[in-house]
Amino acid sequence: MVRRVLLLSLFVNLFLGSDAMADSPYTYNDLEHDLVLLQAKYPAKIIYASIGETNYGRQIYALRIGHGKKTILLSGAHHGREWMTSMLLIKMAAVYAANLEKDPMLERGAIWIVPMVNPDGVSIQQGDYSGIPWQDRMALWKMNRYSLSFTRWKANGKGVDLNRQYPAGWKEMKTGVNRPSYQFYKGTSPISEPETKALARFTESIKPAISAAYHSTGQEIFWHYQTSGQQKERDYRLAKAVADSTGYRLSKPDKNAVGSGFTDWLIHEFKFPAMTIEIGKERENTEVPLHEFEAEWESNREVGWLLLEEAIRSGQK
Repeated sequence: MVRRVLLLSLFVNLFLGSDAMADSPYTYNDLEHDLVLLQAKYPAKIIYASIGETNYGRQIYALRIGHGKKTILLSGAHHGREWMTSMLLIKMAAVYAANLEKDPMLERGAIWIVPMVNPDGVSIQQGDYSGIPWQDRMALWKMNRYSLSFTRWKANGKGVDLNRQYPAGWKEMKTGVNRPSYQFYKGTSPISEPETKALARFTESIKPAISAAYHSTGQEIFWHYQTSGQQKERDYRLAKAVADSTGYRLSKPDKNAVGSGFTDWLIHEFKFPAMTIEIGKERENTEVPLHEFEAEWESNREVGWLLLEEAIRSGQK
C-alpha cells in the first residue's frame, strides 16, 4: 500500500505537475508576460531579446534600460530555487523605467539585465515539467535523490550547477558531486551548458563596466577573487557602497577561494568590478519565501542606479 501511494505521488509530481508552490512563485511564464508588458509600456526605454535557449527550449532573455555607452550587467536565477532574484530584477526594471528624474543618467549609460539565467531549473523547482520527456523526468527524480519534492533544486535541466561552470578555478573546484545532481555538479567542462554559453557570449559582446549577480540566501555580498593592489581597493570601495545601501554584510576576502562562479570569472578574466549579492535571510536548500520580498526589494532598489552611476563616473570600460 505504501509503495502504491509513493508511485502515485511520483506520477502526480513528474507527469501532472505539483501544486507544492501554490503561494505563487515567480515563474518563467510570469517573466515572459512581464517582458512584453514592460516593452509595451516603455517602448522608448526598454528593449528585450533572447540571448540563447535552454536544453528544453525555454528562452534566456536579456533586457536593456537606457541608451548610453557605459553599461552594467545584472543577472539573476543562476540557480533554480533562486527565482526571487528574477522577480526583484524585473521590478527594478519597471521602477527604473518609470523614474523620469533619473532619465539623464540613462542617456549616458544603460543597464542590461538577464533576469533568469536558468529557466529550466526554475521551472523544475516549481513543479513545472512541461517540455521535458517522461524519460528525462525520471532522470530528474534520480538526480533529486529520489525525493518527490523539487523545492531544493539548484541545477539546470540536465543536473549541472550553472554557477560552478565558469573557467576561473573550474579545474580546481572539488564539489564532492561527480554526476548530474540537483546541486553542485560542475559539468564535464567549463561553459558546457547552453545557459552558461549564452551568458558568457552575451557578456563578452556587451562589455559591461560592472556586474552584479543576484543569488540567495544570506544577505551577503561577495566581491573578491584573488585580487590585490589597486584592483582590490577599487572593488572593495564599490562593494562597501553596495553593502551600505542594502544593509547586507560584506564578505571577507579568502585568498584560498577556488572560484568557478560567474563573478569569479568576470573578476579574473576581465578585471572589472563584479560582485555576487545574496538576498534573503539565511536558510538552506529552499527558496526565499514570498513574505520577505518587499523587504529585499527595499534593500536593493538603489543598487542598479548606484552601479550605473559608478560606471559613468569612473569611466570604466
